[in-house]
Amino acid sequence: MTAGAALWSGAFGDAWIARNRGTAFPGRARFWQALLEAWHPRTVLEVGAGAGHNLRELDTPTRPRLLVGLDVNPSALGASCQWADYVLQADAEDLPVGSSTFDLVILTGVLMHQPEALLARCMLEAQRVTRRLIVAAEPETAGPDEDLDWRGLRGVLFRRAYGHRWRQACPELTVQASGAMAREAWGDDVAWWVFAKRAGAA
Repeated sequence: MTAGAALWSGAFGDAWIARNRGTAFPGRARFWQALLEAWHPRTVLEVGAGAGHNLRELDTPTRPRLLVGLDVNPSALGASCQWADYVLQADAEDLPVGSSTFDLVILTGVLMHQPEALLARCMLEAQRVTRRLIVAAEPETAGPDEDLDWRGLRGVLFRRAYGHRWRQACPELTVQASGAMAREAWGDDVAWWVFAKRAGAA
């Protein structure tokens, strides 16, 4: 287990879940409903399900046939299982899932916690397990990478040019849509992307 996974799977991650469990963000409901209507994914994996904010908004009368939540933290899985059909405990850089298994893979607020050495690997793992789409959302910057202070810690929260980094790591993905969401609507100020996987890509 990496140092970051150890941090998030323990008391630090438990405290985050306790602070955020039950919090609602109105922009997420609209975002996911629009995505379901546009793309109709039947099977969905969320990597870094956290307190279940996204799974809750996907668990609607028009929900995908299969919702799976994955996280390193057991408390996160306890929260997410209210809306997911299955939950898995695993790291983002080593997904225990076969290639091209899910129509949609979600990573929101996950890459911002990954060290540089694991960033591309996490992206490539998402590309590997998706059959069609990836939705990503992260705090974006057009300037140099920033290691942000978070609750007195360094090396646990990074602002980067994530759109550019996706294009570098996964040239087989094409951007289908992108935009930005404010903190009041999403919980953080983030940029988001919908990527499509080219046919035949690994």
